[in-house]
Amino acid sequence: MINYDYVVDAEGVWQLGLGETESEYPERSNEQDCMYYLRTGFCGYGARCRYNHPRDRSAVILTDFTLI
Repeated sequence: MINYDYVVDAEGVWQLGLGETESEYPERSNEQDCMYYLRTGFCGYGARCRYNHPRDRSAVILTDFTLI
């Protein structure tokens, strides 16, 4: 049974400033975007993540959804 008192919301942690900040995520323009980071603004891999973490997530999200 899951004790929901201890379930952590990743976005909530990021908003509280308890995780890494956006500026600490790697920008790798020649790599695919980190989809989890684009959706939530948080990446559990932090600076070790191999994907791109664009500073302006909203511009990337708008571009991706307008192409569909």
